[in-house]
Amino acid sequence: MGSDLQSETMIRDARASAATRRLNILHLVETYLPLTENWIYPQVRAVPGCRGTVACRQLVAPERFPLEPRRLIQSPPPWGARTVLPRLINSLAFRLGRADGFVELLARWRPMHVLHAHFGMCGWEWLPLAARSRRPLVTSFYGYDAWNVPTQFPEWRERYRQLFAAGTLFLVEGSAMRDRLQHLGCPAEKIHIHHIGVDLADLPFARRDFTRSMKIVMVGRFTEKKGLEDGLLACAQAASRGVDLRVTIVGGAPDADRAGQKIGATLQAIAAQPSLRDRVRFAGFLPLAETRQLLQQHDIFLCPSRHAANGDAEGGSPVILTEAMAAGLVCVGTDHCDIPELIIPERTGYRCPERDVAALAHLLEAAHQVGAGNSAIAAAGRAHVEAEYSLATQLAEKRRLYERVAAAHP
Repeated sequence: MGSDLQSETMIRDARASAATRRLNILHLVETYLPLTENWIYPQVRAVPGCRGTVACRQLVAPERFPLEPRRLIQSPPPWGARTVLPRLINSLAFRLGRADGFVELLARWRPMHVLHAHFGMCGWEWLPLAARSRRPLVTSFYGYDAWNVPTQFPEWRERYRQLFAAGTLFLVEGSAMRDRLQHLGCPAEKIHIHHIGVDLADLPFARRDFTRSMKIVMVGRFTEKKGLEDGLLACAQAASRGVDLRVTIVGGAPDADRAGQKIGATLQAIAAQPSLRDRVRFAGFLPLAETRQLLQQHDIFLCPSRHAANGDAEGGSPVILTEAMAAGLVCVGTDHCDIPELIIPERTGYRCPERDVAALAHLLEAAHQVGAGNSAIAAAGRAHVEAEYSLATQLAEKRRLYERVAAAHP
């Protein structure tokens, strides 16, 4: 009897220890860290009970997303007085046929409980490290990695099959991305839907006066999948039918991006139409904090995303759409990818088929006619984000996922 009680106590203590132990997570990215991938940073820094380290190929202004130097590893290490030892280790390992030797050494020495690759291409690239270190590999798919890459480059279909066979768990933002991964050959039991959370403390809900001129904002890089031309054409049609509106477009394209520059020229031409003259402002690229401030100055967030001709897609839903809904903007968008999980028609926003400019214009007219009734939709949108997309909730869930895969690979 006493022995049984002692065993039960030991099991209980072991479970409590496992539930409260600190987990070391090695995050694998190509570049640390573009502004457009800022949502990776909380996953590195803020998952409760976890210590994140990043291994990357390139560094781009890392001071924007600060980490302790020993928590940020570039592989292969750059030339420099402080990287002599890492370069020596990498060189010796490479001669033995083992790439990323310094990262492997750290993964074993610290040790790392879980490897977490961000984007499918990184997952495949780091498969050898996962095999050599015998650590579970979690891979998050975000969009173009699931849609554009295997469409434009067929060799990635076979590489993904290798990843799906060897990887432990695959995280996606919603059911559309889940179905896409299954179509590419990923076993359903390895896929888990996990939303990208937003920090509600940074997104105060503000009540708006929807009875006045509609202040519409669109945010995104000038790429085909964002559908910005469809959105601005819809605004032009709505304005031509008497909807009093103003439009702000946040985003742009680098000078070297000819396709993006062409989209920008098209947007400028649409903005010059009589119904929109002096009603459109191009704000360019803005830091995240300024973009959030600008959201507070608008009433309607327009998200006309669509599948691009090259196969590119949002994958899940744009994080900025979630932030806009949390801040109290009424969201108007398409049924592209996982946007329907955020915009529920007539409840949390307005939605129509992608590439349907006339339908988008009709939704803008409908929102204008509803007027003060949009306040209830905005409040329901905030409640939906609080329930399903809170950063705190999603980070706690990520801790549980890490614990589960770590426990299965002691």
